[in-house]
Amino acid sequence: DALAESGKTIVIVSSDLDELMEICDSIGVMSAGRITGQFDRSSWAADAMMQAAFAGYQQSESAA
Repeated sequence: DALAESGKTIVIVSSDLDELMEICDSIGVMSAGRITGQFDRSSWAADAMMQAAFAGYQQSESAA
């Protein structure tokens, strides 16, 4: 909390969604090398984050 209050950001890279939802204030989701979602603690849902996690691959497959 002290780091956040002083304006600092910590970047955590993980595929463990439960862990991220427990320790983060916001979560950015990347899929296939691009950002596919940005979620704040007040508005996130695991289903939406999982959909964002696979969105880049779904678009790649449909373009092929």
